[in-house]
Amino acid sequence: LSFIKGTFTASEILLPSERANIEKTFGSSLYDWYGMSEPSVIVTEGTDHCGMEVNWESGYPEFLIDSILGENQHRLVATSIQNPVMPFIRYDTGDILLLGESLDEAGMYPRVQSIRGRRDDVIVTPAGGRLPSVNFYLAMEAFTDVLRFQFVQTAQDRIQLNLAIRSSVHDIASLLSSVREVVVRRLPNMALDIQVTDSFHRSDNGKIPTFAKLKYG
Repeated sequence: LSFIKGTFTASEILLPSERANIEKTFGSSLYDWYGMSEPSVIVTEGTDHCGMEVNWESGYPEFLIDSILGENQHRLVATSIQNPVMPFIRYDTGDILLLGESLDEAGMYPRVQSIRGRRDDVIVTPAGGRLPSVNFYLAMEAFTDVLRFQFVQTAQDRIQLNLAIRSSVHDIASLLSSVREVVVRRLPNMALDIQVTDSFHRSDNGKIPTFAKLKYG
């Protein structure tokens, strides 16, 4: 694949093993990309691969110190400058950045060495494939009558989709049928159970993850 000059990754934390596999497969340099679709802050890896740099024209980041974090780790708080209708002002992203000692080429911000985000658990197929969570977020965007959704892997080949639905919906069966049609296309060789509920699985720290795996096997 010599015609590929570079590959870009986004939406999920990039592990060193994943970087190695991608570059081995495509035989090209990989560039990691961090951003938000709002947008508020964009951070991209440069050609020297010595960390990531803030794209200052996209938004204003703040790197806040927190006593519970390790050395050089900071909470990312972002303010958007490109959304005049509904700007984000000092939005706490929930992501943690490990900052380096050197500044970026513009001399404005320290380089970002790594990002520890609110990493979604991923659905793992019976064949061992990992299904990107962003595909399911995009699939569910169209269903505005769904207030909240949660994918829970209950077995190697089975997924439970928990849905909270607007009280104004009268034809729930039709809505569930449409959701099933869209979701099952993204679940190779896996069964899908859909449950309408206001009770969602919580993690050990009390949060409700959008993707979760229960112990099985």
